[in-house]
Amino acid sequence: MGSGIQINTENLNISEILQKATLEGLSSYNPVPVTSADPLNFGVHRSEANQDGQLPEYVTRTSDTELRRHISEIHKHGGFILVVGDSTAGKTRSAFEGLLATCPHSKIWAPIDGPDLIRNLRAIIESQDGCFVWLDDLERYIGPDGLTPSVLAVLKQFNIRSIATMRAEQYRRLSPIDGDGRALDDLGRHNALGSRVLDHLDTVVVPRIWNETELARASRVHDSRVTSAVAHSRLFGVAEYLAAGPRLYQQWSLADGPGGNPRGASLVAAAVDLARCGITAEIPLSVLLELHEVYLNRLGGDLLRPESFDAALDWATRRRYGVTSFLLPIKAGSHYRVFDYLPDALARSNEAPAIPPETWESALKYAQLASLSFHVGMAAVQHEIWGVAERAWADDLEKHPIPARINLGRVYLKLDKTEQAKTVWRQAVDLGSIDASIYLGTQYEQEGRIRQAVDLFRIGAEKSDSHAVYHLAYALPDDREAVAWWHRIADSDATDASGGAAHNLGQTYARLGDTESSKKWWKIGAERGNALSMNNLGVALREEGAIGEAQEWFKKAANKGNPRSLANWANLVAREGDTGRAIEMLERAVTLGEASAYNQLAMISLDAGDSERAEEYWRKGYEANDPKCAYNLAVRLQSLDDPEGAMEVYRKASAAGAEIASFHYAYLLAKHGDPDEAEIQFRRALHIATPSDICDFGRALSIRRFYDRAMSWLNLALLKEHTHAGCLAGQICIRAGYVADGERLLKIALAGGHEHAGVVLSKWLVRTGRGTAAAQVMRLTAGNGRRKKASGTKPKRARRSKRKR
Repeated sequence: MGSGIQINTENLNISEILQKATLEGLSSYNPVPVTSADPLNFGVHRSEANQDGQLPEYVTRTSDTELRRHISEIHKHGGFILVVGDSTAGKTRSAFEGLLATCPHSKIWAPIDGPDLIRNLRAIIESQDGCFVWLDDLERYIGPDGLTPSVLAVLKQFNIRSIATMRAEQYRRLSPIDGDGRALDDLGRHNALGSRVLDHLDTVVVPRIWNETELARASRVHDSRVTSAVAHSRLFGVAEYLAAGPRLYQQWSLADGPGGNPRGASLVAAAVDLARCGITAEIPLSVLLELHEVYLNRLGGDLLRPESFDAALDWATRRRYGVTSFLLPIKAGSHYRVFDYLPDALARSNEAPAIPPETWESALKYAQLASLSFHVGMAAVQHEIWGVAERAWADDLEKHPIPARINLGRVYLKLDKTEQAKTVWRQAVDLGSIDASIYLGTQYEQEGRIRQAVDLFRIGAEKSDSHAVYHLAYALPDDREAVAWWHRIADSDATDASGGAAHNLGQTYARLGDTESSKKWWKIGAERGNALSMNNLGVALREEGAIGEAQEWFKKAANKGNPRSLANWANLVAREGDTGRAIEMLERAVTLGEASAYNQLAMISLDAGDSERAEEYWRKGYEANDPKCAYNLAVRLQSLDDPEGAMEVYRKASAAGAEIASFHYAYLLAKHGDPDEAEIQFRRALHIATPSDICDFGRALSIRRFYDRAMSWLNLALLKEHTHAGCLAGQICIRAGYVADGERLLKIALAGGHEHAGVVLSKWLVRTGRGTAAAQVMRLTAGNGRRKKASGTKPKRARRSKRKR
């Protein structure tokens, strides 16, 4: 699970985890009372000081209600809460104030880093002092030598109280992708060690920009620093401005020109980019001394008359606004950490320049010495510098054999080194990694090697790994076996809290034709909050005529952000006659990415008699790859006598999986395009073609004189008792000189009741001097006509393109 150790969380043993601990940099477990703790020592940003040097008066945030509820629960039962927000959004202050408000008699302890957490893990577990473990900037603690899923499981198993903070940029980089089952791509839930940790944490978000209620509350306090910050709240968050972040960023931005502090600005730029490279902990002064020259030379070097290095360092470390500095001294000035607002603000500006290759080289060298290769590799992936990521994890193979191989394999895929990826994943599988078995199995699945993929997915599935079960159940060719695996997750609320497995179980039952079971499990998934289940249940209820109940489920799914449900709900609203509201809902669905809503908008326009507006919607849906829109647009173009345009649109709809589009595309190809491609497309849709359709297809080929091709399709239609095909085939044979075959086919068609076959045959017999035979055929033809007139039957017309709602 990242650390190289796989543990049954029902029978945890921490001895193996503790074996990783070393005595280097040992700090003792020495918690302090919350009431006597200095918040600045626990990560709260300094603010502009007043006469007494105290922090600004705290203003309650809207998010505090949820945060303090979580802290109270953790205090009673143990647990782990993560507070997320932009740098200087106030997340650390909110967490600290929440702890003061809810648990003032508790204690707090902050480890130095991940290894320090591991070294003191036994002391934390054995203590009975009700301490909160404080992990400010959680990304600094995550790593193979620090916080991993297995260590997190230990903390939860022993009910350790834990509070962590994380900057939003780092959370976005590491957090798993939301979704259900297969919607989690291979770089989602399994993309990194960090995502596996974050996947199991409750999260509270503290927004950077304050809402109106918070601003009103802040404007009433008696602290002039806070009321001054409120005046800048339209551009900056109140906490952000109090921490002087924007002013420092602006000062750094203006310092690199002539007459400024170009060397100091270069020192800060080097530290900022090293943080962007994953070196978020302290940076040795020697590294900054060497690297900053790269940035200084890019600015102009000696032409700028740069200040001395000592002057530059003094400028970069000087406290400003009584708050903070660009570079924060660590370890008596031998190491420095950059003020974290600067790299975050640079990223938010959308103007962040590319990190120079020299900086990546420095980051790689220092990472090897400081055991930070994992973090550099993750940062390189974020910036898509695949060569650096490859080197970072290749250097880490010995120290962290499993996670390094997993991540190295991902990078190999990006570099089109598929065989190398499979090799390192196989090595990780042999070392016992379930994640590697999933990666390798997924690669085999994409290559069509389903049996090998299934064998690999079984490794984790049989150890009750839910991710492996998902992959196995998806890959199994036999839906009946897949049902049993889905039940392993779906039967338990605890393991299927998102309802994803229940949704997939319903999907599998639907493929098996078990409608009642599919509805049952979609309802279970819906009750567990799964939006896809809500939508599918709504569709099933709508088809049964339970419109009111269907609409309620569509509404619930739409409110959870599912755009397909919003479109389905809008369709029911349109049926009720509220067209204006339906259009508003469909337009909102379109903005959320639901391309099928274009087709519904087009049908509303068509019902209103505005075919041109309908065509505009179909074109937009066609460009968004919606198959129904593509099909209906092609029908429209066909009706406007634009066969070439219709063929191109049918082709795209066919490629998107619309079988009816394949059918009509084939017909147009037979009339105007490539006959080989026409037959390929027609075979794709043959199971939905009527005998009349097959006959029409053969006739289209015969008009272009592809007689051999036409005959095979006409004979197929005739075997399906479509007599018109026999008539056409008979005429083709006679023209080609196969008179006996032609007459035989015409007689078969006539015997089947096709009058025109009798007319054609009789004329042919007259031309060849067989008048008596011709008269006999005419009598049979007339008899068929009287019988048809008496019965009132009419011949079937060939299928025409119809629009699909």
